[in-house]
Amino acid sequence: MPGVREAYLKTLRGLETRAYSNADVASRVRLTRTPEGYAATRPTRKEAAYEALHVLGRTWRAGERVALYHREGHGLTPLDVNPDVRDYDVSHYAAALVSAYATRLRRALTPEDFRQLFDPSAQPGLFDRPFEAMSPIWTAV
Repeated sequence: MPGVREAYLKTLRGLETRAYSNADVASRVRLTRTPEGYAATRPTRKEAAYEALHVLGRTWRAGERVALYHREGHGLTPLDVNPDVRDYDVSHYAAALVSAYATRLRRALTPEDFRQLFDPSAQPGLFDRPFEAMSPIWTAV
């Protein structure tokens, strides 16, 4: 488990120091609706990817793929707005690191080990177990 902890902290520090570019953290999304189709449902159901394009007055085609990233203070933003700037929302991506990626290991660890392994502070607690002593929970299926 020490390697998992090191990878998590390294990625977290990379986000905090903006070592990654906007392109590194962006997601590619396939748009399935036309601008007209989205406009028809927009009053009752706003969708972040389409809103990001709509707010900027962008047009798109159904089937088009766009790269989007969470921009600090602005929400979801098309990557081509600031391709060379590192203005992504660090707190969003730090939270996503745990909620979208690390959480996949939740069932393989005890709750205490999971909490300790993905604690963003680099300082271990007084009563924390050594990472070397942690091992995955094996469940027969």
